[in-house]
Amino acid sequence: MHSNNLRSLSLPEVSDLGMGYSPPWRGCTYYPGPRESLKKHKEEVIGRLVQGIRTEVIMQKGSTLCEVVIGRHGYTQRVWKKGEKGELYESKEVSTFI
Repeated sequence: MHSNNLRSLSLPEVSDLGMGYSPPWRGCTYYPGPRESLKKHKEEVIGRLVQGIRTEVIMQKGSTLCEVVIGRHGYTQRVWKKGEKGELYESKEVSTFI
C-alpha cells in the first residue's frame, strides 16, 4: 500500500471487514456471559486490525498516517492516534448517534 500522503484512515465497523467478527442479531446472546465473550472477541479482532495497520502502513518508510478511525458515522467510532515510536494507541471513542 502506498501511503505517503495518507494522514487519516477511516474504516467501517469491524464486523463489516470480513475478519471473523460477526455480532449476533438475537437479543438473548447479550446476556452477561455471552456478552463478555463477544466483547472480548471483538477486541481481539480490532487488536489484530490495528496491529496490521501499524505493521503494514505506519512502519513503512515515508508513511504520514497518524490517525485511524474505526466505525460508522451515526454510531460509535473509535479513534487511534500514532505515538512517537509509531505505536497506535486508542485516543477516544466518539458517539455520533443520528
